[in-house]
Amino acid sequence: MDMRSWYKEQSVSVDITRIRRKSDRDRQVRLRLTACFFFCFALSSSLAIQDAKEGGSHPQHVGSSSQAQPQVESSLHNSAISADSRVLGIRYRCANENVENSASASCVITVTKGEFDALVQAIDPQMTKDGRQSLAAEYARLLIMAAEARRRGIDQTSDMQTLLKFSALQVLATGLVRDIGAHSQTVESIDVEHYFHEHQDEYEEVVVSRILVLPQAHEKQTSVSLLQRATAMRERAAKGEDFALLQHEATPGIDTAASQMKMGPIPCQSLPESHRQICAMPTGEVSAPLADGQGYAIYRLESRHLLNLQDVQDQIRAKLERERVQEEIYKVRTPLSLELNPAYFGSLPAPDLAKHHGMHVPPAGNTASGDATPHQH
Repeated sequence: MDMRSWYKEQSVSVDITRIRRKSDRDRQVRLRLTACFFFCFALSSSLAIQDAKEGGSHPQHVGSSSQAQPQVESSLHNSAISADSRVLGIRYRCANENVENSASASCVITVTKGEFDALVQAIDPQMTKDGRQSLAAEYARLLIMAAEARRRGIDQTSDMQTLLKFSALQVLATGLVRDIGAHSQTVESIDVEHYFHEHQDEYEEVVVSRILVLPQAHEKQTSVSLLQRATAMRERAAKGEDFALLQHEATPGIDTAASQMKMGPIPCQSLPESHRQICAMPTGEVSAPLADGQGYAIYRLESRHLLNLQDVQDQIRAKLERERVQEEIYKVRTPLSLELNPAYFGSLPAPDLAKHHGMHVPPAGNTASGDATPHQH
């Protein structure tokens, strides 16, 4: 994003609490969708190795044209529906060696309330009506594909058995993350207050005026001449010249409405990192030209305002809770040592490069042999 676009976006006042809460909700949705993927994949794959006598959601062959599309009974809308009542009926095209015209044969899979409730409970007990309907549609597709995979014998291949074991590990890991999150230590009010006082710069809002100095379209400006022009603008601004007039002079022919010259109140953290130093300036001071993108920005700090603890305590508590959960997950998932045989894996990357790409390879000698307890995987 170039500098001009960024400043245009920043002209709108930012409600940091609302945005961060929305981000939290979006993150929870993504986690639930991830959990849904892993659970549905494992459950549908597991159907491939279940014994047929377990009944319930296994296909039954029916006539190709004499049977009507099965309907879920109307008692579905009754909260007193029994656990063994059918809530999902799936008719699909299937091959049947015992039917003369197997190409046009159809099969039926039924799912009971108890079975579907168990799936919802495992994925998200608070799932909405729309979510259950979407899950039902996806579950039906998975059941059909799993049944066809059984018919083709895919469930008996070594690759599938390996994938089933791997998917089980993914489901267990997802369940562990959910369990850690559900049992995380409560963040006390004293912890919230301490964090607030230690990180007040994160909860300070400022109002600033700024001049944006950009290269002229009709000029071949060098970086040196552009900086010289910005420095001259800064000196005139520091002497009290009107920012609006200076901005118009700096970028003639470009829309520089007054609303784009005064910004805020905005959180200091929403400014580019190299520009956050302006929040430490005394009120009324004009900054040096600050480079960003194609041009330079000159700020004057008009006012600052520290948010009240009461306004941000929920936000801080949620942040600390997330950090504690992340720390616990990192502690649990990170090995004390990890040996990778270079004869198989090849030369290992340098530690800093490995970390950059998300690899954590602790030294193999960190754990004494007598302390390790072997586990089956």
